[in-house]
Amino acid sequence: MSLFILALLFATTYGDEFTQILVDPKNGAEMFDGIGGLSAGASSRLLYDYPEPTRSHILDLLFLPNFAASFHILKVEIGGDSQSTWGTEPSHMHSRDDENYQRGYEWWLMTEAKKRNPNIRIYCLAWGEPHWIGNGTFFSDDGISYHVKFIQGAKRYYNVTVDYLGIWNEMPWNGDYIKKLRKGLDANGLNHVQIVAADGDWSIAEAMAKDEELNASVSIVGVHSSAQPPDVVSTLHKPLWRSEDGGIDSAPPSWPSAMTWARHLITYYVKNRQTSVILCPLITSWIQNFRRVNHGLIAARHPWSGYYEVRRSFIVTAHFTHFIQPGWLYLPPLSPTTRINGQMPGSGILEGGVGSFTTLVPNKTSSDFVIIIETSGATTITNVVAFFPLITKVLFVAVWQTNETFSFVDRPIVPIVSGRFIYTLDPQSVYTFTNTNGGGGHSYSVPSPAPLPTLPYSDDFDGDDRAEYQNPRYLSDYFGSFQIHAPNESSPSSNRVLRQWVTAQPIDWHRKNGEPIAYFPGNWQNYRVQCDALIESPTGAKNETCGTVKLCGRADLVESGLTWNNSIPVGLCLIVDCSGNWNLTFRSTKSKHNGEVLRRGTVSKYGPNQWHTLALELFDYRVTALIDNVTITQTTDGYLYATNGMAGIGSGWNFAQFDNFLISTNRTQQAPRTSLLFGLLPDGGSYYRLRGMFGVCIKMKKNVTLTAVGRYFAPFNRHVHEILILDAHTERSLLDKPISLDMSQGEADVLGFKYANVSSDVELVAHHSYYIVLSESDGGDDDEWFDTNHSGHESTGDGYHLLTLMDVQRDVVEVVGRVQSSSQTNSSYQLKNDTNTAYGPLNILFKETV
Repeated sequence: MSLFILALLFATTYGDEFTQILVDPKNGAEMFDGIGGLSAGASSRLLYDYPEPTRSHILDLLFLPNFAASFHILKVEIGGDSQSTWGTEPSHMHSRDDENYQRGYEWWLMTEAKKRNPNIRIYCLAWGEPHWIGNGTFFSDDGISYHVKFIQGAKRYYNVTVDYLGIWNEMPWNGDYIKKLRKGLDANGLNHVQIVAADGDWSIAEAMAKDEELNASVSIVGVHSSAQPPDVVSTLHKPLWRSEDGGIDSAPPSWPSAMTWARHLITYYVKNRQTSVILCPLITSWIQNFRRVNHGLIAARHPWSGYYEVRRSFIVTAHFTHFIQPGWLYLPPLSPTTRINGQMPGSGILEGGVGSFTTLVPNKTSSDFVIIIETSGATTITNVVAFFPLITKVLFVAVWQTNETFSFVDRPIVPIVSGRFIYTLDPQSVYTFTNTNGGGGHSYSVPSPAPLPTLPYSDDFDGDDRAEYQNPRYLSDYFGSFQIHAPNESSPSSNRVLRQWVTAQPIDWHRKNGEPIAYFPGNWQNYRVQCDALIESPTGAKNETCGTVKLCGRADLVESGLTWNNSIPVGLCLIVDCSGNWNLTFRSTKSKHNGEVLRRGTVSKYGPNQWHTLALELFDYRVTALIDNVTITQTTDGYLYATNGMAGIGSGWNFAQFDNFLISTNRTQQAPRTSLLFGLLPDGGSYYRLRGMFGVCIKMKKNVTLTAVGRYFAPFNRHVHEILILDAHTERSLLDKPISLDMSQGEADVLGFKYANVSSDVELVAHHSYYIVLSESDGGDDDEWFDTNHSGHESTGDGYHLLTLMDVQRDVVEVVGRVQSSSQTNSSYQLKNDTNTAYGPLNILFKETV
């Protein structure tokens, strides 16, 4: 085993190969303020949906003292109806005359944390705010009142005392606003609330050094920057915090991330004198399809099964929180001057830079101590580390160790001889040395995983498991604010519904919000999603436009860069306005063509304050949109990228209501059983730029009579294609003349094909092979089928895709492979024996010969 030798020594000097640490409580310096976790950006959304007792188990692991992570601080978002990373958290004041403290889950989380640890400290911070604040201005009197009411509501309704208040997460700060905020808190009896500024970089410290009133208003300098603090911080006499540390990725391999977390917890103090570190987020409990799913100490993304994962960074946290509490004192690192004079640090960097250490004591007179060491940079035997304690009463030291293979192991106690001890350290480990009580780890049995909710899944929002103003189970607001709503004068429904409340662009965090959309977790391919939807009557506000409702399916990875400031959500979406105008749209993180309107039209008898049923059927290659159970359009456009994903509901910036949400595997439309193909899939990696005849070679298993030939219809294709049926052996045509198929005429069938009838029946004989080919001279298809060029009008490209035949009449025909000829007049065809593939999206209709 590779080793370090750690020696704790008294009154002895060692050489440079030793890291020398002095444990002298009289040197106690900065006060330790605690280790915290952040719930914000909708990071805890799905935790609320976990069944009992699993939900309580997870909360125990996070907050119960001396049990598991045992956080000292809980930092939560002040919901502002604005997208804040993994979703949107609802505001307690959607409008100026609205005040409600039942919305969201942060109230619940604060209450549960306090229930387990009454001493846990609460820190609140805004990411965005509703549009009415300051008429769109964050730094306003409205903003101060908004924050004060949040703090008062926490105490009045939940008996939760807020200890710390931030300004505006990672946004430019305003010194005059901070000073007015301090006065506003004091005027409302909230003198105990300490302002943390400004959850960004160190620029606030420079300003505080020049402005006495600003310095007096701010209690703690909290930054997210890894840069070292400027020299002026020493003149402020304020605690320094790493008020968000979001760089810990716990994806496998998770132990390097755990070691990074251990290093941060020590070196933020050693290098920057930061006395609190807050992890962002404390838990990963948002939909898997949203970004950055590997953060946090626990992954809890499967409430339908109760499954969760405890990550290794979790155990590292316990090496600190089980032994030290806020109010303890750090023993400081050395300054360059004291190092030259030969003194020894209580905290610092291990010799050779192979790790770091810190020592804390309860007060300057106590004989208790805790030393925490991480060896993240060690790979082999390095050096001997020496400690020089001045505490002679201690007779033993307890040792706890965690590494990649085991967690929180209680090592044999180490005796102190002549005021010193020697200990062997492993590389890539975390150690806690102490003469106090503490240590030990706890866990619960975890339910088995189930990756997706079972279909069919339905919600009429009338169940007793959710109160009014809460989110329905599993549905997650990405933009906007969707809450269960009891009927009143604004609701024609006699039952509870889901209402979208945000009617204007909120004050944003970093970028403009997209229009309201909420997603249901899942990654299905073939399903039907439907929901009753109502657009509420316009309120008469200035510049108000006709509202919309949205129903989406196959929404894949939702990245903020693709969704912010956009009216078209991720997925295949049916969007209908209050005049009955509808669009079928497509947006995907996998596609270079984003935010497209695939189809559009208008339905009659559609208006505000009317309930209508919207539905999308997504089966293999085919998208069918329905309003009130009537098909309004069918297409395969977008399928190349939108192959699977979540379902969702949404609206414009308007009040909208939803009811009877359903995801099922039922479908109303079926492919004709007299068709060669029932599905096809373009291969996105195979573009070609050829002209000529393209098609498929088939071998018949039964005698059939061919009645019609068809080609897939795509937008903007108005070309006339010639289709031939050839004997594969002789390459002679079975037709008197080529069949002409005019794509500008007629309607496509459920599969998306247009057909031309043959002039006389053509017999295809069992055990014989045939070529079915069609001409492609200019392509004509928009988007992903044939043309490589897409500009919103008829394309001139002539590339094409290889097609995978997804569902073939295998009892009638065998697909041998794809065929092509580079000329429309040359009869020489090339056969590629790729089973179940074809050149060109063509089809035939037939009847079996008796």
